[in-house]
Amino acid sequence: MLLGIRWGSLRTKIIAWSFVPTAIILVAVASVMLYAYQRVTEDLVLERDQELTRLSAGQLMTELTEYAGILADVARMVESKDPAAQQTALQRARNRLVVFDAGVVILNTYGRVAAADPERPEILGQDWSNRSYFREIVRTQGPAFSDVVADGLQGAEVIVVAVPVKGSQGEFLGTLAGLFRLGTTAVSPFYGSIVKLRIGESGTNYLVDRNGRVIYHSNTDRMGDDFSGQAVVQQVLSGKVGAIRTRDRDGQDIVAAFAPVPGTPWGLVTEETWAALIHPSQGYLQFLSLLLALGVVVPALVVTVGVRRITRPIADLIGAAQAVAAGNFGQTISAPSGDELEELAKQFNLMSAQLQESYAHLERKVTGRTRELATLNAIAAVVSRSLDLAEILQNALDKTLEVTSMEAGAAFRLEEIGDPGQARSPTLILMAHRGLPGEFTRQAARLSLEASLASQAAREGQLVVRQVATYPVSDLRQLMEREGLRLVVSVPLMAKGRMLGALNLGTRSLRSLAPEELALLASIAQQIGVAVENARLYDAEQARRRQAATLLQVASVVGSTLELDEVLDRILDQLRRVVDYDSASIQLLQQGKLQVIAGRGYADVKQALGMTIPLSEEFPNQRVVEEGRPVNLADAPVLYPAFRGLPYAQMRSWLGVPLSVQERIIGMITLDRREPGGYGEEEVQLATAFADQAALALENARLYQQAEQLAVVEERGRLARELHDSVTQSLYSLTLFAAAGRRVAAAGDLVRAQEYLAQVGETGRQALKEMRLLVYQLRPVVLEQEGLVGALQHRLDAVEKRAGLETSLVVAGIIELPVIVEEGLYRIAQEALNNALKHAEATAVTVHLRACPEGVEMEVVDNGTGFDPATAVNTGGLGLVSMRERAERMGGSLTLISAPGKGTTVRASLMVGVPPQPRYSPAALNPS
Repeated sequence: MLLGIRWGSLRTKIIAWSFVPTAIILVAVASVMLYAYQRVTEDLVLERDQELTRLSAGQLMTELTEYAGILADVARMVESKDPAAQQTALQRARNRLVVFDAGVVILNTYGRVAAADPERPEILGQDWSNRSYFREIVRTQGPAFSDVVADGLQGAEVIVVAVPVKGSQGEFLGTLAGLFRLGTTAVSPFYGSIVKLRIGESGTNYLVDRNGRVIYHSNTDRMGDDFSGQAVVQQVLSGKVGAIRTRDRDGQDIVAAFAPVPGTPWGLVTEETWAALIHPSQGYLQFLSLLLALGVVVPALVVTVGVRRITRPIADLIGAAQAVAAGNFGQTISAPSGDELEELAKQFNLMSAQLQESYAHLERKVTGRTRELATLNAIAAVVSRSLDLAEILQNALDKTLEVTSMEAGAAFRLEEIGDPGQARSPTLILMAHRGLPGEFTRQAARLSLEASLASQAAREGQLVVRQVATYPVSDLRQLMEREGLRLVVSVPLMAKGRMLGALNLGTRSLRSLAPEELALLASIAQQIGVAVENARLYDAEQARRRQAATLLQVASVVGSTLELDEVLDRILDQLRRVVDYDSASIQLLQQGKLQVIAGRGYADVKQALGMTIPLSEEFPNQRVVEEGRPVNLADAPVLYPAFRGLPYAQMRSWLGVPLSVQERIIGMITLDRREPGGYGEEEVQLATAFADQAALALENARLYQQAEQLAVVEERGRLARELHDSVTQSLYSLTLFAAAGRRVAAAGDLVRAQEYLAQVGETGRQALKEMRLLVYQLRPVVLEQEGLVGALQHRLDAVEKRAGLETSLVVAGIIELPVIVEEGLYRIAQEALNNALKHAEATAVTVHLRACPEGVEMEVVDNGTGFDPATAVNTGGLGLVSMRERAERMGGSLTLISAPGKGTTVRASLMVGVPPQPRYSPAALNPS
């Protein structure tokens, strides 16, 4: 006991718990109100200063516009580019320009000083084109305002207002600039305009240029200072309008408002001290302190008096409670206080009387709960044995019937059933039953949810109990009555707030189910619902795995060839593995119509091929192409009369899936069945996924076919050019030499005739050599029969060796290459050998062919005259570009080693297994 107070007593605690919170609340309320008042005051001040500063900036711009207007009027008097005329114009307008205390200057179209008033001969002709206001005039053709610049007399700092000078036709003649002096000694209309606006009378205000230099300051000593480091200046120069609470350069707490001056690179800042702003709130703080004192003293007095009356009867209750705690449940007390304590005593007496009964009831509750938990554990063990939905529901039904002592039951799953494109109705599908005859399975195999007892359970979200006698008259009711069932309980199977099915239980005795039994059934249904959801998710995941595996295998088969006809056959064959159909077709979009290019299942496939289908409302094909999505028809003849006649009469269910490549529709695939009902949602998804793969394979095959055709045309053109450039020229030379020899022989000059005949022989041999080269430009049969090594040896024997060159072929390793790689290497070797034979004047040539871990390497080496590779590559001669491009298309590289007089080595290195790059881009082969 301290100071005569028993701190652990109830009286003290009541006082503490009633008084202390009140005092805390009062202090908190006062603090919050003070804080709110300060925040509101600060926000209002910030908003006010921000708006005033923004308006002041606008007013300042209005004043500045007057100066720009004076200059604009004078600029209209300057109608010539002649500097003398411009100087005269300035002198005539001197009275109007007197407001510009630092003078005026005129810059010509190139930014050079053309005239000045007062006259400043030292600056005439100077290049001021780098001045920001001149560049701004040139860019905008409107008034411009400068930063603080040293363009005044003798380099004095000034502020410039400039306007464009234009001719009578609106052409740009130059710039007229008016200058205001800067500094504490400057007394000018410019500063007078700022002062008369009375900006920030109660504080500090200043105007800065885009570099943070002070143009005007209420403290004249600050004019010309650099304020660029201040946060406020940085924000206003970034074009922002606002107000913040900060500290000035002297460390005082201030409110700074800022706004850019419209149409100029300047910013206006006003500052007021925070102490002056919060001075009016001091009286409000004293008032709050008085309220706080009253709020503490008054409750303390009231609580002290009231607690004395409350605590007297409590001692009696303490003694009685101790007796009850000792086991004397018949203990009673009396507390005639006429308030809640008296009611508390009465309730205490009731508690004492009922306590023993409660103990007994608790025993029964524990026993029931233990049984319920055991049942739920048993159900959980049963449903967790399998992920097969039918097995789960059958096991769960059997166990539920066992623990609830019901005689019969059935388990249903809920499924949405209906035709594609139409509203689907929820239907209960029978999955398991026990204690019911076979006739029940036929009648209850599919039940509409709305017509079943489970519908009410689904709406109410809880189980429903109903007597069979109250069922609507139906075959199902008669069947249950024959089986002797008199009561049915329908329990919805729920998971994640969604109904998955129902569990219907029946008994042959009319009895009321206790709340404990109903709660147990609800818990059982919840356990089964979770198991059903897991099984459903497992089935869905397995289905997706099967679909993915099937689509992967199908895509592999479809994409394993580039022959168009074979691709079409494989698409239709593999499509049946994904989605079953009676007939199907592939239709390509050509010139606004669909043309059937492949089909399966038609009575006369040949007749169907080539058939065109117009994009009209008579056929659903139009919807597929225009909407770019699948169209699924449950009964096509009902919606489209065109399907009622030949050749469509057998089609009922119809599905059209678009073929698209890079968001471009190239055609579609159609599937149909003779039975109505349409295709399922999963079938549509599979067909769509398959169509994406098929479209790519179809487009690749089409592009490959076009590329082959273009390659043939290009090769023919190249051979024609080679024939014209080589053999034709040689043959023409033969005719000339023969004619000349015939003339000199007729004249009796046999010596010259022999020279011409020798030239005829040499030219004929050269023509024969070139003809052999051209013949080998074509793909030799030996390349197909003997491969790359045999073809190279055959070429060396048939061409180079006959031309008198020493040849050799060196092969290292086992060379096994794809056909397209062999042909590419052969073409590179062919071009290199042609160069050695025609241009290098070589006497020996060697071909090296080496297998290496990374791929294959081929070298063609000659001992000819050689050349500068850089010059040859730049001019594109000797077929070097075509050889390099051919190597790169096969995923390899080409290296050229040569020098004048040192021979030549051409090396091609390829990575085996790297697919060749397409010779033409897809855009070049796009039929559109």
